[in-house]
Amino acid sequence: MGGMVITDSMAFAASSLLAAVVLLVIAYAMKAAAATHTRRKGLRLRGMAKDLEGQCAGLEARLAEVQADLRVLEAEEAALVIETTQARRTCTIAAQDTFEIIHEVGTPGSGNAAFDVEILLSPAAMNQGPAATQTEPRVWSRRNIARIWAPSPQEALQLAGRVFPVRYGYVITRFLNASIPGFAEPT
Repeated sequence: MGGMVITDSMAFAASSLLAAVVLLVIAYAMKAAAATHTRRKGLRLRGMAKDLEGQCAGLEARLAEVQADLRVLEAEEAALVIETTQARRTCTIAAQDTFEIIHEVGTPGSGNAAFDVEILLSPAAMNQGPAATQTEPRVWSRRNIARIWAPSPQEALQLAGRVFPVRYGYVITRFLNASIPGFAEPT
């Protein structure tokens, strides 16, 4: 039979060709594997990007809530600052002890004028006698003014004497200058 004789060079060429084909198959398989890996990695990256976008949206919503809460707290702080300032002013006024208690006596109108007199209550009257049971010490620890509605200063003094009797420890000290019509301060 006359067959074909395979020489070393033919065997080498066939082996080389086979090796080249195997290398081509390996290269193609690697390329396909790399493409698959890239697609999977791309899909995974896209999934991660979607998750991150969702987290960003959630964080933006939370940021908006926190900013709204901050605005509310800032408004409350401003209100508290105003309230604190008012309380400090009130404390300052109270510390200055400038309160006056005005007792209105008589009726305004029908020819009556207002006359202001300063009234004191003697310390002895606070502790004994009829005034001790009829007076409030906190009231008489302040400056007390009687605004008396009367036609004249003399009648105002008489009315003040009836309302704030001396026998109870009341002392009518003086007319306050501004309440007497036509009264001018000496210069």
